[in-house]
Parts: sequence; C-alpha cells; structure tokens
Amino acid sequence: SDRAWLLGAGLVITGVRALVDRGFDACYSPDGTRIAFRGRGAGGWGVYVIPAEGEPDETLLWATEDNMQSIAWRPDGEALLVMVATQTTVTVRGEERQQWLRRLMLVPADGRGEVTQLLEDQYLAEAAWIPATGHIGMRGYVPQRGWAIVDFDPATGAQRPITTPNPRQIVMLPAWSADGGRLLVVRRSEKPADGAFSYDLL
Repeated sequence: SDRAWLLGAGLVITGVRALVDRGFDACYSPDGTRIAFRGRGAGGWGVYVIPAEGEPDETLLWATEDNMQSIAWRPDGEALLVMVATQTTVTVRGEERQQWLRRLMLVPADGRGEVTQLLEDQYLAEAAWIPATGHIGMRGYVPQRGWAIVDFDPATGAQRPITTPNPRQIVMLPAWSADGGRLLVVRRSEKPADGAFSYDLL
C-alpha cells in the first residue's frame, strides 16, 4: 500500500488533512507561511494562495481562460511565475495548423499589483527561478542548436542557452540547487521504434 511504501522509506504519516479539492502544483512560499496552487474556478484557471496553517481561506490572485501549466514562487516571496498556454492557428506553407503559444506571466503575491507578461513563445515550458541570480530558467528551443534550458533575465530581457547533453532531446522540469551551482532536469529520449519514451533524470 502507499502507507507501507512511505513507512519503508523511513517516513511516518501522523495525519492527513484535506486542504482543497481542486489543487494542482501546490508549493510553499519561501518563508513557509503560504501555499500557492493552480485550480479551476471563477474565470477559468486561477492562481490561489492559502495560509500554510489554520483554515485554508483562499485568495484568488489571478484567473485566465488559458491553460495554466505551472507556477513557481519568486525567491523573495513577492510574486509567482505562471506559465499559460493558448492554442492558436498559424499558416505554414499555405496550410493552416494549430499550435500552442505559451506566455510567461508574473503575478504579484499580494493580489493587488499588476500582472505582467515577461515572454511569449511557442517553445516555452516549465519555468523555475534560479536562486543565486534571480534569473528564470525554462525549457526553450534555440534555432540551429536544438532543445535547451534557457537562462532568462527578467530585468533586461536577455536570454542565454544553458548547454544540455543532446539538443535533439527535449529537456524539462528544471530545478536548481540553493546556490545555483547545480541544475536538475528531466530529459526525454528520442522516440524509439515501439513509440515509447524513456525519461532520464540528469
């Protein structure tokens, strides 16, 4: 059972309490006092915050009809990074096709400031703050080079690809160590003949 697995791993469950019934990507604020999550509600997908202790009174920070894909606290706890995606129609060689357009949004954590768009690109995916620099790391595609994790400076707009082992393979879910010296990513294999992918943690 799940409980037996946790006990086997040296973890002990002392109690379980349901906080919300529609939460995704829940994450503690840097100071541990709040929990942010994305969920469906009034206005479509929303970014919500609840206290880490006590009653889970929800505060809606921002809502959109677009598909919300990921959220991440800024290291100072003053804002959240939110990735949203919208399907758009593009014309390629005279033929119309659907593609995803992704936008990287900055949402103030107090719910009062202005939500701003940092980037817009079809190749963007999960994004995370780099603690040591205050930059943002995210999956991207570099022309003539391939897939990479891209270092983005929100203050200047400058982008710099971070080398990955094989640019033909998609890398995703970046996570940095506290000092910014190490990067953890998941790399998807090139599609094999049987159609199944494998995923390596690097």
